[in-house]
Amino acid sequence: MAVFRDRHHDIEELDLTLRTSLSILNSLTRLAVPPAKLEIRVVDYLPPWTMVAFDPYLPKGQIFVSLLPFRNTDEVRPSFIVSSSDNGEWLHVFQEQFQTLWQESEPINLK
Repeated sequence: MAVFRDRHHDIEELDLTLRTSLSILNSLTRLAVPPAKLEIRVVDYLPPWTMVAFDPYLPKGQIFVSLLPFRNTDEVRPSFIVSSSDNGEWLHVFQEQFQTLWQESEPINLK
C-alpha cells in the first residue's frame, strides 16, 4: 500500500524503512519503565483515514483523524479531532471504524 501511495520510493526502500521502524519500536518497548506493551497489526487495505487515539474510551479521550483524499499531496489532508466532550457521535463512529479494522488485521511478531 505504501508503494502504491508513494511513487517516489521503491518497494525495497520502503521495506527497509518498515523493518527499521519496527526494530526501533521493539527496542523502545523493551527499554520502557515500567515495561510497555506494543501490538502492531497490518491489513491489506488502504483506509480513507489515519487515526491516532488517545484514551478513546475514557471520558476525556480523543481521536485525531486525518483524511486521505484520492491523489492529493500529503500537504492537503483535512484533519480534525473528535472527542466525547464535543463530538460524541463522531467519536463513536471512529471508535467503531478502528475496532473493525483492528479485528480484520494480522498481528506482527516484534520479537
